[in-house]
Amino acid sequence: MSQLNKVLQVLDLFSAQVPTLTAEQIAQRLDLSRPTAFRYVRQLCDAGLLLSISGSYALGPRIIELDCCIRLSDPILAHSRDALRTLAGTQACMAVLVTMYGDQVIHVHSESGHGSTELQFSRGRRLPLLQGAASKIILAHQPVSRLRRLFQRCREDGQAQAISDDVSGFLKYFRMIRQQGFYVSRSEVEQDVTGVAAPIFNASGDVTSCLSLTFNHDLNPDYETDHFIPLVQNCARDVSLRLSRSQNRLRARSAQDQPGRLDA
Repeated sequence: MSQLNKVLQVLDLFSAQVPTLTAEQIAQRLDLSRPTAFRYVRQLCDAGLLLSISGSYALGPRIIELDCCIRLSDPILAHSRDALRTLAGTQACMAVLVTMYGDQVIHVHSESGHGSTELQFSRGRRLPLLQGAASKIILAHQPVSRLRRLFQRCREDGQAQAISDDVSGFLKYFRMIRQQGFYVSRSEVEQDVTGVAAPIFNASGDVTSCLSLTFNHDLNPDYETDHFIPLVQNCARDVSLRLSRSQNRLRARSAQDQPGRLDA
């Protein structure tokens, strides 16, 4: 593991449940020597990624600055805002943009319809990896090799067992979701909440994000998922098309700007 990865591991120790840590606690949790932990902390403080508070450390203001930059420049978010508003509409629903990095699935942005029940997850919160419409539709479009590794890792803590006892059943489950093109969850992440999700494709045909529409099915028993499925799929296709066009334009512009290129 590179030194950069080791330094960044420090940031993963912080959460809503663990907002502050001392250098000694960081050393203990990462099995580092005390001088090494202090060196890592100092580097992160110099970069603004950590903040020193009375002998302890918390996540720093640079992260807020970076989040502001993402909100203004994230192409997937930029092309999804209108679709999220369309999904939420005037009904008691919440439309959510979700993305995946590594083995983490996080809530990126949401729009609320009239009278919708707020989810417990806000921007930046992690979603269960193997539960819920958003996580499952993204996983369904991952390479088989990645799903195999995920099954082996999650089998140890029992998460994968809820889907299948063996890897072949696990792969078949997600293959069916992929072929279906959407996924509907009911009370998988939050009690009384139904979610409908469809994938967002980038210009390379990869899926790392999705759009999801959620509503409280106990408070809105007349809501039919069959009505929402095509709406979610159409919005996700529209975002995928916009994203692909934008990425292709950037690639074309980059090719034109390459040094040594001779104009026709």
